[in-house]
Amino acid sequence: MKKFLAVLFSVCCLSSVAVAQSKSSAPNTEGKLELGIRMSVTPGVTGVYKLGEQQSIEGLLNFDGNAAILSGFYRYNFGLLSSNIPGLTWYGGAGAHLRMDSGLTLGAGAMIGLQYTFDEAPINISIDWKPSFDIVGVDGGGGHYNDVGLSVRYMF
Repeated sequence: MKKFLAVLFSVCCLSSVAVAQSKSSAPNTEGKLELGIRMSVTPGVTGVYKLGEQQSIEGLLNFDGNAAILSGFYRYNFGLLSSNIPGLTWYGGAGAHLRMDSGLTLGAGAMIGLQYTFDEAPINISIDWKPSFDIVGVDGGGGHYNDVGLSVRYMF
């Protein structure tokens, strides 16, 4: 039941962001919202909202056995200095997570990755490393995790 409520909450949040984005009257808002899937040991859904040219926020809802993990990251996007590949960038950031299983656990983490955005289609792919650790929770915190994932997102 908790997993269902977490999924429902996340879908509602992502839907409200999408509706707000579609009603925006700001010029040149194309490509500000990205929604997709993240494939890793803890698979899930991902959403990125661009705050500017170099800043963005990313929300993740991952599943690990009977646990649902809701994460949020502030990301800073960098261009590659010596890259001859247009559309290839790297990013890094930090954030927090809430793990919901038999109880609640709060933690912190970081993220670093490479992203490629296609010119021909509104799609990007990324691969990242997401180390994190639990701070407080049912077990008193202290757990740490390393997660490598591949994400595919559609850009609205």
